[in-house]
Amino acid sequence: MSSGSRVRICRRPAGSTDPWQILRTTGDSLTVATDTTRSEEIRDDRTRGDQKTIMINPNGTVNFEFSAANFDSILSSVLAGSWAVDTPVAGTDQLVNGTAETRWDYLKSYMDLDEHILISDAVESQLQLSGNSGEKVTGQVTLMGHGHDDQYDPSADTFTEPQDTVIMDMSNNLHTVRVDGAEPASGVCLKGFDITISGNFQSDQCSGSQYQVHTPGSFDITGSVNFRFSSQTLEYWRKAVNSTPIALDWTLSEGGTSYVPTLPRIFLSGDLPGGSLDSILDLSLDITAARDTNAVMMSVDRTVA
Repeated sequence: MSSGSRVRICRRPAGSTDPWQILRTTGDSLTVATDTTRSEEIRDDRTRGDQKTIMINPNGTVNFEFSAANFDSILSSVLAGSWAVDTPVAGTDQLVNGTAETRWDYLKSYMDLDEHILISDAVESQLQLSGNSGEKVTGQVTLMGHGHDDQYDPSADTFTEPQDTVIMDMSNNLHTVRVDGAEPASGVCLKGFDITISGNFQSDQCSGSQYQVHTPGSFDITGSVNFRFSSQTLEYWRKAVNSTPIALDWTLSEGGTSYVPTLPRIFLSGDLPGGSLDSILDLSLDITAARDTNAVMMSVDRTVA
């Protein structure tokens, strides 16, 4: 008998023998999906032939609650950039979208059964980060593999525990919000955000292989921001009408480590809120990132005390 609470997810650089890094997760959909085919032969005895697997597709998502240090390499992998140092040290460094593709091996372990499924040579193709007032900051990373081993034996491997940092939430860990480099006027209330970083990976399959190849495309960084409706936030809607871009950044910090995600040039779109009895009006605006003069669509400043 197996318990869902004892599913362990680990990752390490593809093809390496490095220690597995155990991830702090809240769930996953990692699987090895298949496409199959059967003959359409017409037989006078009304029987059908065997089924064959024609494509094996290791893929899925991993969900998590955002905490300092544990997801820095996922951020750099999805943004195809690099921190100044892989492991946070005292000081400040910055991650910027780039073109440095990295690949990872993922290991999904059913600990009660001592069964282990390897998804190999995987790209981390998309990352979603979101938070709403009074809730935790959560994330989901999507991966697409190019191989698998459904009888992997990790008995000779080593494993590294994740850092025991406190999870971040929107009440205690979200701090300065800035628009166009300055804190907005009083009365601006950010109620939530949702950011999706997609590498637009394209997949195709060569003859003679059951696995697909995944090739990076252009970045799409999209999402939404939700403000309490006010005269100040109405100005953001006016910018949306006129296709006037803004810059947006905010600070998430916990235990001496802070992250400042910055979208230096985003276009807004959305509708005016409607009224209903005894309601507080919100202004929800979709965001679409574009490159600035330095070809930056998103950067993340990291500071460690």
